Amino acid sequence: MTLLDSFLSRLHSANAQTKILIASFTLILLLMSGTLGEAKAGSEGSPASLGGRVLDESGAAVSGAMVRLSSREGLQRSAITAGDGAYAFDELKSGEYLLEVEARNFRRKVEAVRLDSDQGRAFDVTLTVAGVDEYLVVTASGTAQSVDETSKSISVVKRDEIERRDEYSLTESLRPVPGLRVSQLGGPGAFSKIFIRGLRVVDTSILIDGFRLRDAADFRGSINPFMEDLLTNNTERIEVLRGSGSSLYGSNAVGGVINIVSQEGAGPLRFDLGFEGGSLGLFREHAQVSGGLQPGFGYSFSATRLDVNDGVHEDEIYRNTSLGGRAHYNIEPHISLRGTINFTDGFNRLTDSPFPIGPAGNEFGFATGTGPVTGFVENDTNPDNFRDARLFFLGVAFSHQAGSAYNYTVSFQSVATEQIFDSGPDQSETAVRLGLFDFVSVFTSKGRIDTFNVTNNIRAGRYNLITAGLEAERESFTQEFLSPFFSTPETTDRQRSLAFFVQDQLSLLDGRLQLSAAVRTQGFTINNPESVPEIENIDVKRALTGDGSIAYTLPGPDTKLRAHVGNSFRAPSLSERFSLFQGRRIGNPFLRPERALSVDGGVDQSFLQGRVRAGATYFYSRLQEVITSTALFRQTNSRGALARGGEFTLVASPYRGLDVNTSYTYARSDQAVAADTLRFDNVVLPAGTSAPSLSIPRHSYSLEINQRFQRGFNINFDLYAVSEHFFPLFDPVFFSQVLFRFKGYTKADLGASYTRQIGENRQITFYGKVDNLFDREIFEEGFRAPGAAGVGGVKIRF
Repeated sequence: MTLLDSFLSRLHSANAQTKILIASFTLILLLMSGTLGEAKAGSEGSPASLGGRVLDESGAAVSGAMVRLSSREGLQRSAITAGDGAYAFDELKSGEYLLEVEARNFRRKVEAVRLDSDQGRAFDVTLTVAGVDEYLVVTASGTAQSVDETSKSISVVKRDEIERRDEYSLTESLRPVPGLRVSQLGGPGAFSKIFIRGLRVVDTSILIDGFRLRDAADFRGSINPFMEDLLTNNTERIEVLRGSGSSLYGSNAVGGVINIVSQEGAGPLRFDLGFEGGSLGLFREHAQVSGGLQPGFGYSFSATRLDVNDGVHEDEIYRNTSLGGRAHYNIEPHISLRGTINFTDGFNRLTDSPFPIGPAGNEFGFATGTGPVTGFVENDTNPDNFRDARLFFLGVAFSHQAGSAYNYTVSFQSVATEQIFDSGPDQSETAVRLGLFDFVSVFTSKGRIDTFNVTNNIRAGRYNLITAGLEAERESFTQEFLSPFFSTPETTDRQRSLAFFVQDQLSLLDGRLQLSAAVRTQGFTINNPESVPEIENIDVKRALTGDGSIAYTLPGPDTKLRAHVGNSFRAPSLSERFSLFQGRRIGNPFLRPERALSVDGGVDQSFLQGRVRAGATYFYSRLQEVITSTALFRQTNSRGALARGGEFTLVASPYRGLDVNTSYTYARSDQAVAADTLRFDNVVLPAGTSAPSLSIPRHSYSLEINQRFQRGFNINFDLYAVSEHFFPLFDPVFFSQVLFRFKGYTKADLGASYTRQIGENRQITFYGKVDNLFDREIFEEGFRAPGAAGVGGVKIRF
């Protein structure tokens, strides 16, 4: 059965409320179609065109610049400037557009351009070498905006930042972003986490080119099990929206949204090849091909292979093969088809988890009340404990700009995941020394999520843009657990949902005042006759969310005031609804969606003609209702946690070649202890006691200084510092937990590169980098991170 068949079947069997919702939405679209059709017949004239030249400050042409044209309603076009700096876009509808221009060694620039029908407008763009980059972003509102227009907290990590810091993983690329806490439990390929504004790892929604990325097999329904496998393959930039985003992006967008935007191919054929190696037995090979064919076809595909042969502990291996690609085809000037593909295959030898320990001769006495906690044992390599994981993602979108006031997009995406955890009888040296029991087992999980989406962007007047859409999603989760002690047979569970969302954006006072309001309602259907015969189309709680934001730029000084308030949700996962443990069902089909409320407000200020930008934001987030486990592992709804704090940023490019980026985040995040808990200092915290949220430091700071010199030399220094954090460790005998405090750390990295032109369109770059330059001892949740580690490599572009 196709997803469309499933959608129609769902429509046929939907309850009255859902049918009314769909019927109302259809009626609205029909009315809009008629109104827009009349407007089009009366006002549409001949198509417009836009062209011009990209120049530097001296008036010389800039060739090879990437020029992207985006309409407010969703049209996207791109071009590469010719030798004389010229670009051109034809067959355009009248309306307002954003023109983004990017060229190597120049400041990125965004310009707003308005076209009237029958107009052939010439528009030259002058690029400067100094100043802070301007950006076109889509994550804040789902439609194209410049960063200055957004009314929400958003940051952009661009491709050249990732390259000059020599970061190949998504998590490491995001460390400097304010409000984000990145935790990697070991070396390259180790389990990784991202926390936004003191909330949990499951409160972050990950997108690829606007398509939602989730693992249906994850116990909490997030993509977190694959976070360490996501490499910066074919990445143009990463947009980070902080604050509630469920009204547009659905489940998990509680703390924020991370959108990985793929590179868009255009112009002549280009190849990029790279190789690096160094400490930890690390080797990485990278290849990319990109380009475009006229008329209107562009592509970019890349592949990366990463091998870690030693790791932090001996024989802590990791293998990763990743592929990424994006292609677009303009069937007609106003009709386009785009697709994104991503595949990752990760394999690693796992370590035992760190655990608390008592005095010699009575290592686990604390668990029976006969001995104190004296410290913890760090993780050690388990010789035959392996993880094999694969993720495949495909997203396809068809867009049509039917008129100057209406654009619609029909999209389909599929995410398939598989993980195998195989633990054999061999044990780590620590386990053998302490005589610990080893649990032989094989656990297999498979997830699949298919999503069908229809989004309409309607221009209701020059200053008002309405977005409305329907989204149908189905997900399935298959699991099997095999062990000599007990086994769980293979089971498959399913869930479907149907959502309606609408957003209204207003731009007033010549763009100085930006207003946005959005609402989403999402219902769920579960039907699992295989695993739970008595459950068939039971009533489950609907999720209803809304948010609003406002921004006002003061006339005169370049000062923007902004505020954002909204609630958000996380849908119960299939595991939370249907999981089995030792043959006993611990899932709860009747779980309600998690609910959260967040508020933030701040100010952004530019100085020195755009060469310095500063920002300050206060945030408050409350998890009103979450899903937790009882003492018998049964899933239930309960009260949540609270986080509040501030973010402070400063970005400067005072003169040619120098870029400075620094941020500080204060996050006070607290949660109630669910049961009596022993602390590292042998003090028992009674149930209900308020304690710092797990893994969240109160203070975090980042600094990056990059200096480009003449003749192709570049030096990059970045620093990341966090204060202490708390996390529980479980003993492997009685499975009791102890809450530990892990000290803060400061990690500094230093890199240098030299680029030489070896032809008009060819260049070679040699580079080297030292991570953890001062060889600090770092523990994340009890897992040891690498000490000082160096890598070096070469990149060739032709």
